[in-house]
Amino acid sequence: MAYICRQLQRIIPKSSKHGAATCSFRLYSTSYENDEDRKKGRFSIAKHIINFSFLNFISSLEPFDSYVHRRQRKNFKEQEGFDHMRYAVLGSDLATAQFVIARGGAVKFVDDETWHDNQTGMVPNHKVEGLNLEAVDISQTQLSSVALDNFIELDHLRYLNASDCEYVDDWFLAKLYLLENTLEFLDVSGCHNVSERGLLSLHHLKKLQGLRLDNMEHIKELELTVVLLQEYFPNLVVLGLDKDTPKSIDS
Repeated sequence: MAYICRQLQRIIPKSSKHGAATCSFRLYSTSYENDEDRKKGRFSIAKHIINFSFLNFISSLEPFDSYVHRRQRKNFKEQEGFDHMRYAVLGSDLATAQFVIARGGAVKFVDDETWHDNQTGMVPNHKVEGLNLEAVDISQTQLSSVALDNFIELDHLRYLNASDCEYVDDWFLAKLYLLENTLEFLDVSGCHNVSERGLLSLHHLKKLQGLRLDNMEHIKELELTVVLLQEYFPNLVVLGLDKDTPKSIDS
């Protein structure tokens, strides 16, 4: 029993963060009721009491489901990074298209009314001259600002739907400077990690004409933020502030 306690004391942290870890035991001597019991090996219950005072340690442990989610998120973010080989083989437009489709999004090309996703089939796996990306829908995906490393040299990308994305935040919006010369319409409805600061960073989108902001009640100064944005873009149409506004617009 003493050996067990020593081993437990080795594995239980003793730092102030987790609190001191102690282990103690009491071994009550074996006793027999009578000689007959002794001969037959009958004895009263020997009481081994192990007392661990590491409740602080246990309570400080990260819940297993949180740990799994954090690891999954880390792996996903690593997969969001820029792939030089894909870019070299496919070119910027097709490389971005394949990246988006593989992660649950959809894309549309110039002069093509079809939205391509993982159900309609993958886009070409080789470079095609003149095939230019015009619109991207990453709504309800887990993409974050890291994914925008793949949105480079897209000279025809006018439309981006990033609505209801858990990981779209102010950093994501600030990083849209990569599309500053082309992006005309942006949808960030339901992105609850976006704040006033993120929306104001959109001033670098030189051609922005439309912005959809449905389900953004968490932004307390939303209307004021929109007014400030419209000082940068006098012709900016903002959808979603009025519940009677149509839910979508044609890109």
